[in-house]
Amino acid sequence: MAIIDPAFWQSEEWQKLQAEALRIQPVCEVCGTAEDLVVRLGNMNFRRREAGLPLDSHFCRVICNSCLRERQMATLVRARQ
Repeated sequence: MAIIDPAFWQSEEWQKLQAEALRIQPVCEVCGTAEDLVVRLGNMNFRRREAGLPLDSHFCRVICNSCLRERQMATLVRARQ
C-alpha cells in the first residue's frame, strides 16, 4: 500500500474528503450510531493514490470509535494466533 505523507492528515483535501464521506454515510457502517464517528481512508483510496488517481469520498469508511477498537482488537488477536 502507498504510504500517505503525514501532512495529508492535516490538509484541506482530507478535511473535505471527511466532510463529504460523512455527508454520504452519516452513521457507523457497523452499528449504525451517529456518535463518535471516524472517517477511514479505505483500501480503495490507498490503491487510487498509488495509481496517481484522486481520492474519492465514496471509498472512505465511516465507523465509530467503539467499533473501530473492536475491529483492531480482533485483528490483533488473529495476528497472534
